Amino acid sequence: MVEDRGELLLGGAGVLLEHKLHRGVEQLGGAVHLQDIARGIVARDVDAIVFTSQVQWKHLTRVASDLGLAEAVVQALNTDVVVASVGPVCSAALAEAGVVPRVVPENPKMGPLVAALAQYFSAYVHTGGG
Repeated sequence: MVEDRGELLLGGAGVLLEHKLHRGVEQLGGAVHLQDIARGIVARDVDAIVFTSQVQWKHLTRVASDLGLAEAVVQALNTDVVVASVGPVCSAALAEAGVVPRVVPENPKMGPLVAALAQYFSAYVHTGGG
């Protein structure tokens, strides 16, 4: 079993940007970081984003809205950025905003989520990106 889930996901072929949004944006000083993430999503500098709680999505949408980027973020997430959601509650919050996750594991836990995302990208690479 791979201990580092980021290594499993990336296979050494990318950069993992991790942000624990569920601890509170203000507590971590994460509002600026979330602004960078929102801008990166809109610019298509982000290939995938993983949501492990609906609170993470709510924080991101609040910051994106403050920047005037809420609609652009939703559009990017539905077209060019792969959205992975841990399970039904998180997926429902995304769906409420019009975002359809491409990756949702059968078992709503972190390990299966990372494995499902890795499998998605593995299939993507093996089929030529589409």
